[in-house]
Amino acid sequence: MCGIFAYAGPDNCTKVIIDGLKSLEYRGYDSWGIALKTRTSIELKKNIGKVSEIGELKSIKAKAGIGHTRWATHGNVSVENSHPHTDSDKRIYVVHNGIIENVDELKDYVHGDLFYSKTDTEIIPKLIARFLQESTFPEAVKKVVSLLKGNFAFVALDRDSNYLIAARNGSPIVAALNDGNFYISSDLQSLVHYSDKAFFINDGEMVIFNLANTSIEFYDFFNRKSIPKEAQLYDIQFADCERGNYKHFMLKEIFEQPRQLQKTYAVNVSDFDIRFHYALDPEMFKNLRRIVIIACGTSWHAGLVAEYWLESLVKIPVEVEYASEFRYRNPVISDDTLVIAISQSG
Repeated sequence: MCGIFAYAGPDNCTKVIIDGLKSLEYRGYDSWGIALKTRTSIELKKNIGKVSEIGELKSIKAKAGIGHTRWATHGNVSVENSHPHTDSDKRIYVVHNGIIENVDELKDYVHGDLFYSKTDTEIIPKLIARFLQESTFPEAVKKVVSLLKGNFAFVALDRDSNYLIAARNGSPIVAALNDGNFYISSDLQSLVHYSDKAFFINDGEMVIFNLANTSIEFYDFFNRKSIPKEAQLYDIQFADCERGNYKHFMLKEIFEQPRQLQKTYAVNVSDFDIRFHYALDPEMFKNLRRIVIIACGTSWHAGLVAEYWLESLVKIPVEVEYASEFRYRNPVISDDTLVIAISQSG
């Protein structure tokens, strides 16, 4: 799992998606892929390494497409395991972030189908194809999300209908609609070049875009009903999303640290008094006997630094846990334990 970017509209579909994937490069990845929908088929390209020019796909006139940058979780780094994944008839294509926990039991629904990857993602297009035998594409996706267990965000593209559909439960996804151009991404920053408004998709929600009439529907699959949703203005600057003159994003973030620390200090400290912007009751901290920090990626390394600082300052034992491991344990967390969770991006 890592980055998702999808597009439907009149612009150069290939370029929009490749640019979108490149804007997600700072998240890190080991492979990538793209699926482009033409009038009669879906063209697929997957590769290991950096997002590159896609050669023969440049000339394809596509009206919709989905792209993905992958950081291997299920299965090793290979073209077969990279996204998008498809069903046996190559009709449904899916890109996915997260972990489907009940893959083995879901395979009973598609008994006899061959699986060509070692990923959990491949079950999604196969399930959608299975339910397409008795329903429309949107209805098939609704049935599939009701069966999935785990945290996920995925986008599904159908060769034979005019829909692009995304669903979320636990992993982030946002959408934007601007003058007939529809965008879906796992990261708001990748949308700043296209729209200053976004639809923030919540857990248990789907977004269904109709390519034929550029209509958009939001669906609550927990409560099985359509829901209203308004696009919201957001404030992210172009400079925050661009690499600028730096060789890579990591170097940019290193040099940004003094300015970010200064901004954080200015907002939260006045006359050497720390101002809390949330209601924190000092009584909560009086009886603490243990601190657990949960994080991923470089945020985990930041947690390790915090472990040394906190133990020296407050004299309380500190443990740093990797979130992906912590997720599947039954940890012992008592009432006198403070848990600090850090997002992977920090």
